[in-house]
Amino acid sequence: MARPSLVRTNISRLRLALGLNQIDFAKLVGRSIAAVQSLEIGRLRLSTQLAGELAARTGVSPCWLLESRLDEAPYDLVGKPWSIANYQRLQHEVPHHLKQDDEVYRQRMLELGTQLGVARNLAGLRRIYRSLNNAGEALDFGRKVDQFIASEMGKMNVKPDVNMMEETRYAEHEAERKSQNVMRVFGVNPPPVADAASFAQPEHGVDRVERPKGRALVGAAWRKAQ
Repeated sequence: MARPSLVRTNISRLRLALGLNQIDFAKLVGRSIAAVQSLEIGRLRLSTQLAGELAARTGVSPCWLLESRLDEAPYDLVGKPWSIANYQRLQHEVPHHLKQDDEVYRQRMLELGTQLGVARNLAGLRRIYRSLNNAGEALDFGRKVDQFIASEMGKMNVKPDVNMMEETRYAEHEAERKSQNVMRVFGVNPPPVADAASFAQPEHGVDRVERPKGRALVGAAWRKAQ
């Protein structure tokens, strides 16, 4: 009687949860059967690229696949429990007849990848902010994050659009309004907050808003303070 194969990786656990044999799983991931077998026993190291592809196709978190903790239940792209229903939903949203070079398929994969990236970034930022000791550290860290984003936008030649500018202005307005509430609690008379609706619209992609002294710079590293 043949001994049952031992489950050594989360790749193997995922395949079994999907109810697929190695042949069908190899077709799903676009790899050879030999590659799937090597991945399942840990002889071949799972790459971040393949983990991302599996996440896009099945809805399971790539972190769960890469960390391969066998005592950990599978979770999805935003950290919630994963089940085969996640996979089935993706199969409905992205039909099997679509090829990888199909534009609809490409856009869907891009959307899923973006959702994963944003979710992971937000989770990491929240952990850092919760570990800070005071508001000054939070503002300083926010500026550093904005500077990094501005630098990456410059490298990729991505320019802020009207929506991005409006969202940033609204976020700054809300941040200043809340900070004034805190100041009042401590008995400090804060300066008036400009009405968010009075912000001027950008012209030709350039933000021409007059910035009162003391306005928060967080979220606006790509603009020069007036």
